[in-house]
Amino acid sequence: LELFYSPLQAVKYVNEVNGVEVDDEGCAYVAGSAVYLRSSFYLKTLFAMKINPDGDGLEYVTYYDSNTQVTIINDIDVDLNNSLYLVGSTNNTFPTTLGSYQSIIDSDVGYAYVMKLSPTGNKIVYSILLGGSANNIGTNAYEIDVNSSGDVYVTGTTTSRDFPTTPGAYSNEFGSNKSTFISKIKNDGSELVYSTFIPDAGISEI
Repeated sequence: LELFYSPLQAVKYVNEVNGVEVDDEGCAYVAGSAVYLRSSFYLKTLFAMKINPDGDGLEYVTYYDSNTQVTIINDIDVDLNNSLYLVGSTNNTFPTTLGSYQSIIDSDVGYAYVMKLSPTGNKIVYSILLGGSANNIGTNAYEIDVNSSGDVYVTGTTTSRDFPTTPGAYSNEFGSNKSTFISKIKNDGSELVYSTFIPDAGISEI
């Protein structure tokens, strides 16, 4: 799945930076939102860029044209192969990949997403959704961590009582209005290793 690519000059200004990571080679990864000009209109886009170790050039910059204030990036991480991972929330038409754990999206439902980019930043390795049937931004992923095997740990909050949890998980019990969750995703994005609620966490974000 190809990402929409736009030259850096198209960006009018960076609106918000939501994540910074550094790999073992000293390259910095930055992701957030920006505004760019298209056909005399300024539109919102999500961006991810990789900056070389000296800070004087870009290894890549890539964009996802969300055209909405709803799709956001909350956190990023980088694995041992220098693939970049992004998490956040969306309820717009969002790119997902064939064979990913959850790929069907209802525009009236809020989902968390996990996206893995190739080391060169020009392809989506996988893109999955996490969520239930709650509308608006029902599920939001706030933090991500990737282990040495490429398995992904995601945590956030959900207002969906049918948010996916796995048999034998620590807790399958949803809270009164909103629950915190933690999910472990297999390294190819195809399934949940485990997913559990954290009951009575007493927090709105992690």
